[in-house]
Amino acid sequence: MTASQATKAALGLSIAGTLFAGFLTFSSMVLKRCAFGEPCPRLFNLPTCLFGFAFFLTLALLTAASVFKLMERKTADELIVIVAAGGTIFALRFALPEVAQIFGGRHFAMGLPTCAWGGIFFIAVLTLSIIAYRRRRSEEAPVVAKTN
Repeated sequence: MTASQATKAALGLSIAGTLFAGFLTFSSMVLKRCAFGEPCPRLFNLPTCLFGFAFFLTLALLTAASVFKLMERKTADELIVIVAAGGTIFALRFALPEVAQIFGGRHFAMGLPTCAWGGIFFIAVLTLSIIAYRRRRSEEAPVVAKTN
C-alpha cells in the first residue's frame, strides 16, 4: 500500500466516521434520545458523540487537504496522526467501560457499543495515517550512494 492509497483509505474511513458520529449527535441533541437504545456518555454535559464528530470531521478535512494537495503533505501527515491518536484515546476512554458491560450480559444493538465502533474507526485511521506518514518519509528520503 502506497502512502497515497493509505491516505485515501483514511479519508474514506474519516468520512464514514463523520457520518456515523453525525447521526449519533443528531439523535442525541435534536431527537433527545440516544441511537440504538444505548446509554449516552456525556462530557461537559455534551454527548461524547459530538466530540467524536468533531474529531472525525477534522480528520476528514485534513485527509482531504492531503489527498487534494491543499496543504503540505508532511504537515498534513503529522496533524492526521496527532488527531487520529487523540480520537482513539478519547473513544477508548468511553468505550472500555461500556465493552466491560458485555461480560456482565449486556447486549448492544450493533454487537458493540457505538463508542467502541468509533474507537475501531479511529484505530483504523490512525494505522493508515502512520503507514502513510512512514511511507511518505521513506519515499522522500534522499538515496545515498555507497562509496568504497
